[in-house]
Amino acid sequence: MQEKRSLLSIDAIPRETHDEASRQKYVSFLRKFIMSDLSSEMKDFYFKDVSKAIVYDDANKQSQTVKIRRAMEKTLFYKVWSSLRFNAQEMTWSSVQNQVERSLPDLVKVSKDAAKIKTDKASLSLDPNLEVPKYVSKLDIHQMPGCFHTEYVSGDVAVGAVYAHGTKVFGGAMKKSANPGKGGVADTISNYLKIKYPNFKPKRILDIGCTIGSNLLPYKKVFPEAELYGIDVGAPVLRYGHARAVSMNIPVHFSQQNAEKTNFSDGFFDLIVSSFFFHEIPTKSSKLVVREIYRLLSSKGITVHMELPSVHEVDPYYNFYIDWDAYHNNEPHYASFRKQNPIELLVNSGFKEENSYILHLPDRGGVSDHDFSKAVKGDGSPPKHGNYSSYYFFGALK
Repeated sequence: MQEKRSLLSIDAIPRETHDEASRQKYVSFLRKFIMSDLSSEMKDFYFKDVSKAIVYDDANKQSQTVKIRRAMEKTLFYKVWSSLRFNAQEMTWSSVQNQVERSLPDLVKVSKDAAKIKTDKASLSLDPNLEVPKYVSKLDIHQMPGCFHTEYVSGDVAVGAVYAHGTKVFGGAMKKSANPGKGGVADTISNYLKIKYPNFKPKRILDIGCTIGSNLLPYKKVFPEAELYGIDVGAPVLRYGHARAVSMNIPVHFSQQNAEKTNFSDGFFDLIVSSFFFHEIPTKSSKLVVREIYRLLSSKGITVHMELPSVHEVDPYYNFYIDWDAYHNNEPHYASFRKQNPIELLVNSGFKEENSYILHLPDRGGVSDHDFSKAVKGDGSPPKHGNYSSYYFFGALK
């Protein structure tokens, strides 16, 4: 039987001072200026002043992308833009660290209190013997200090809190809301599935690389009868995510596992999802993960993954632009993942080609319900991948 839960929201514990709040707002709008206004001007600068000097001797998009990068890296415009973007990334995390560090004892206490609440519908399972893969442990992905796994005190949740509050700063000024209260990866995918497959009622849903569960919890709204599961290699983010879910009264089973090989039984899940996960692991690992997904999916189960578009699907300039993270944001597998063909990745793992797909959808929070439904049904041109306005997905039906 599930216990009655009364737990302080872990998100509400780190309180920013007036000056910290002002700094966070500044950083958020600085990122918007860099990623929207200044990026648009840089693109105009490239086509007006730089592109004419580049000789394209073949039709290979990757070759063209390399030439664009080499040419742009010589320009003052790109150097300034890149420097601003790099520093804004660091400022994102540093702008929330002080409030997290001040609150760390209370954060840990709430996490431990959440772990004491026993229920058959929610759980937290940690594996102290799990080896964190080197592609996670050897660098701070996204330049976030401590990455997702580092622990500084017993029962630590610090990096979970930094991630939770830092991501609000990261995207706060970028999000557009034409559909208030809606939007985000999970809301977009779940409502896509609801419209596309009205009879699909998953019993169990798995989010791989779930961090604090932000892109897992919304599935409960669309699929209220489903059991939610989230796995990650980082214990601190799982502790934080578990405390969040308990305080929100959303039952989730969090466990510390490597998605390359899990302890779940064959066919255990009806829906397996991820968000911005695959580009952070080596291509060898991505192949292992998709094979594991195939094993874990039930007959007629569905898998959907929000990711970056393949190099073959966008123009060379956009390839250059979005590959910045591979060279400057501690995401070294970013570009290599994008060189893969997602359909081939799925087919080589056991999925049938006719059941595999690539999908472009607008963020549900940025369009009306009517327009979102039209996009799901394929009415009109699909939106282009962009900052918080649209998403690129790949997936398959088993």
